[in-house]
Amino acid sequence: MKIPKWAVPVIAALAAGFFVGGATAKDSSLFGQTVAAWIQAIGSIGAIYWASRMARRQRAHEIEMRRQVAEKEDARMRMAARAAGVLTCQRLQSLSEELRESAKQSWDVAAMRRTIEVTKTTIRQFRSMDLPTDRAILIFDAFPGALAHAEDYLDLHLEMLKAGNGPVATSKNSAAAVDGLRALALERLANLEQELGLVAASG
Repeated sequence: MKIPKWAVPVIAALAAGFFVGGATAKDSSLFGQTVAAWIQAIGSIGAIYWASRMARRQRAHEIEMRRQVAEKEDARMRMAARAAGVLTCQRLQSLSEELRESAKQSWDVAAMRRTIEVTKTTIRQFRSMDLPTDRAILIFDAFPGALAHAEDYLDLHLEMLKAGNGPVATSKNSAAAVDGLRALALERLANLEQELGLVAASG
């Protein structure tokens, strides 16, 4: 066990006092009392030292545990933000595919709209303000916006069909518009991953 530097002079002083006290004691009982007093003093100092050392270790352990918890929470938040971007791109791709097929076969428009609405609502519940940079916040907040635009395109698609526009051309144009949203969402997803350090920066 390594003895701290401050303890050396203290121990030396205690030892000197012990021997001086023992040498000047007039009888054995007084010497015994002196020995007991010095032993008690040494024990008290040792107890104080070890208590202080254990307290420092405990504080260091608590700080390390808090650091680990914070790192895990930060990693979870970054992965959740990425997952929201991936989900946005998947929903836009599904909508584009459904629009293209709508000219050939019927499809459940209401179900698709509900899916987009639920996805948008879920993403908006994410606390984007907790992301580490302002740029990451701006990028993330574009995902629910893209889904809102997709809902608008879907409504416009249905209105055009009701107005008597050709289903093939309407489906093609609507799908192309959603594809444009998806391309932007994919670009934002790549930017978000880079901003959050989830992929290595190129170049």
